Amino acid sequence: AGVRLALMLADGSELRIDRGSSLTLTGSRRLELEGGRVWSRVVPGAPFRITCGAAEVEVHGTELEVARAGEDASLQLFQGSAE
Repeated sequence: AGVRLALMLADGSELRIDRGSSLTLTGSRRLELEGGRVWSRVVPGAPFRITCGAAEVEVHGTELEVARAGEDASLQLFQGSAE
């Protein structure tokens, strides 16, 4: 509780996980956001996927924030592209 976490992945992608958030890294370029908020700067390359319940975001070398509260998910794109 009250802790924020920053991770640098092996491919150089960066994740910042907000307080009270929960996520699981399910692969080298794949994560599941179970609740809360995560900011990421993804290095271009193979698609990076973020799952939020029924929604999935495919990230292509970009900077974005994904938030989830229950089954509601939101995405804020700062630069780059995502589907």
